[in-house]
Amino acid sequence: MAFRGLKTLTAVNIAAVLFIAMGLVNLILVIFQQESAVRQEISRGRCLIHALASHFSEEIRTPEAFSFTDKKAALDNLVTRAGFPCALVLGREATLWMVGKKPSLQGVDLESAARTAMEDEKESLAPFGRTWGIFWKREQGYVLAMPLVRGDEVLGGISLVLPLEELYADLRNSQKLVWIYIVVNVVVFTGIGVVRVSRAYFRPVRRLAQRAEDYAEADGLFFLVRKEDDEFGRLSQSLNLMLQRISEDREKLKSTIASLAQANKELRQAQQEIIRTEKFASVGRLASGIAHEIGNPIGIVAGYLELLRRTDAEKEEKEEYIQRSIREVERIHTIIRQLLDFSRSQGENTVCFSIHDAIGDITRILEPQPLMAGIQVNMALSAKEDRVRGDPDQARQVFLNLVLNAADAIASVRNPASGTISISSENTVLDEKSTDPRTVIRIWISDDGPGIPGEDIDAIFDPFYTTKAPGKGTGLGLWVSYMIVEGMGGRICARSRPGEGTTMEVLFPVYHGNGPQSREADAGRRQPSHDPAGADREKRS
Repeated sequence: MAFRGLKTLTAVNIAAVLFIAMGLVNLILVIFQQESAVRQEISRGRCLIHALASHFSEEIRTPEAFSFTDKKAALDNLVTRAGFPCALVLGREATLWMVGKKPSLQGVDLESAARTAMEDEKESLAPFGRTWGIFWKREQGYVLAMPLVRGDEVLGGISLVLPLEELYADLRNSQKLVWIYIVVNVVVFTGIGVVRVSRAYFRPVRRLAQRAEDYAEADGLFFLVRKEDDEFGRLSQSLNLMLQRISEDREKLKSTIASLAQANKELRQAQQEIIRTEKFASVGRLASGIAHEIGNPIGIVAGYLELLRRTDAEKEEKEEYIQRSIREVERIHTIIRQLLDFSRSQGENTVCFSIHDAIGDITRILEPQPLMAGIQVNMALSAKEDRVRGDPDQARQVFLNLVLNAADAIASVRNPASGTISISSENTVLDEKSTDPRTVIRIWISDDGPGIPGEDIDAIFDPFYTTKAPGKGTGLGLWVSYMIVEGMGGRICARSRPGEGTTMEVLFPVYHGNGPQSREADAGRRQPSHDPAGADREKRS
């Protein structure tokens, strides 16, 4: 953590900038120094050639009077003291004189260089070999050649070997001291820079951070301003203004939060009231149909009671009349109990329950309705996982609204109503490519009614939107269903084309937890209730 501190990072950055800057300066200086040293070596070579030319100019004219042996030792000493290995003097008569040591370097041809200079009557400089300079490879040396001129007459040529290896070695040795100097300078100036930056920036920042940690609501002007802080003084003023605004808005914020909480509570209550109101509207609609259905078994019971009043009836006949009356009363009791179970006003009851059971309850409630007399309900509940989490009463309300809407759509074009409502389900997986795929149950409720026009399909879930005649609907059924499904974490949508019917699709996430179970889950899957009068109704339909 210390290495990641602001001071450490500043020191590293300062050191890196200084090191790179000094290194680049040194590189440029090395390039100039190297070139200057080579030029200086070439100038020394020219001076040596001129010195040798002064010794050979007269003797080359009269070679018969020239004794090279007598002067060789002095000339060798001259070349050696100048720091060059050897030189070669070429006369016009192809006479050669070697001064110094015989060259052992590959690629060095002193005779050819001297002859070329004599013939061209101009100086030549030819590199040979490759060796390491200071930072990269350079020429190992040069062969310098000049014509030997006396007045206007060319008497011969002189060539000289200029080795550069020792020059490069001296420069490299001097670079060691330069880099040591650079490192020392980087360390010293980095320390100075860190101290200066720390005084100018780090101390005010630490002071502001410490003041922020010690802040309490009772403090007034908290971030003190000092003249030496410069821009940090402006920052301190800004922070003081910010804290002042926060203090002023704190009470407003608390009041707003309280108001929002109360509004949210009232909104939830209003939402529950709307759901209950729509539920009671559906119950009233069911009750009108059930009242007609109850009339038949009441009439049958009344007839059996009249038969029981007869004195000439046999005992066996009376027992049969009593049993038939009991069955009709049980039938009435079952119808009323189903209606009461559905209409019972309960608070939000979030449990784990079976969607298939909820759909079965609704189909049994709707079975005695006159609206459903000519409508066939096909069930294909093939989903293996149908446990969801939510309020089962609200889920039943959703499916009741959807099935009643489907029946109304069929009845709007066929009087008396006749058609088919299909209810099916299946399991599917959402987000299969994600790391947490979700298993859902899809329920489709389809009818063969007239369908919904394209301009109305997007508005059917809006509150108070209805296509029914006045007094036939509130326009809240699908909106309430939408709110209930969304509250259970699901989705609801509609697909329809005019003349091809409508399909409502409801999607719920499957619940795999061990939460509280509904009443149906405690008692096991509910079996279809036995209806002794079912055969009579089937005949009537």
